[in-house]
Amino acid sequence: MSIIFGPARQNGLVVANLDEAVQRWVDKLGAGPFFVVRHLPLDYFTYRGRASSPDISVALGNLGDLQIELIEQHNDEPSPYRHFLTETGPGLHHISAWTATYDNDLARLRDRGREPDCEGKIAGLSRFAYFESDATDGSAFEVSDLGTEHQFGAFHDLIREASIGWDGSDPVRSLI
Repeated sequence: MSIIFGPARQNGLVVANLDEAVQRWVDKLGAGPFFVVRHLPLDYFTYRGRASSPDISVALGNLGDLQIELIEQHNDEPSPYRHFLTETGPGLHHISAWTATYDNDLARLRDRGREPDCEGKIAGLSRFAYFESDATDGSAFEVSDLGTEHQFGAFHDLIREASIGWDGSDPVRSLI
């Protein structure tokens, strides 16, 4: 548990092939079901202080109470995902905390001398910020905005609830 944000809720992994990674998590570890968003629409994305347009697809599924996010980038735009894959290969990129007080939490981090090196917003939905996103040992940290009315939290709840008592059928589902 973080004294700033509470529990880490998600592990984010960068993968070379989303479909193969999902199948591995389902077959080998029994995680799932996974909800996939191909070519995730972004309102904005900055990396190292510059605008960028990474074309990414994500899959979200639970392994018990922990959400697993698998991320595949399809283009060569600058991003922490591209950097991680190039420098390290596939693997754990970040851990994430989710907050309903995003602006206040980022302000508290700034008061501690911490600035995000990557920020973005999922189209019409949720903001996120990465700290030390270039870490190649899985120690980057993401803060994700649940939204003022917890709109994004509803997606996380849907994914978690689908995993409870899941029998392994229909392991890949579309989120949007």
